[in-house]
Amino acid sequence: MGRKMKETPTEVKNIIINHFLQGKFKNVIAETVQKPRITIYYIIKKFKSVGTVENKPRRRCPKKLTDADERWIEPEVKKDPPVNEAKLAKIAESYLNIKVTLQTIRKH
Repeated sequence: MGRKMKETPTEVKNIIINHFLQGKFKNVIAETVQKPRITIYYIIKKFKSVGTVENKPRRRCPKKLTDADERWIEPEVKKDPPVNEAKLAKIAESYLNIKVTLQTIRKH
């Protein structure tokens, strides 16, 4: 179960801003680019405050495991505490379809 949020491409954001600068309404822009009105609203709001629609660079790598994945691993450890990280990594890979390293398992 991965992340549900996806970033809107910069090209689409630029199209939205061009329509906005031409004076079109937000709901018309939303229909044109096939995006929700709230997305259009936030892109325009960011453009007004920052002056650009570029995404900020990330501070670090995104999390490999979601909160639900972490909650799934905890009972597995409690069931059999002496199970080593390598076995847990293989179990996680088979059930969650996520390839995780031993360090990731140790962190959680």
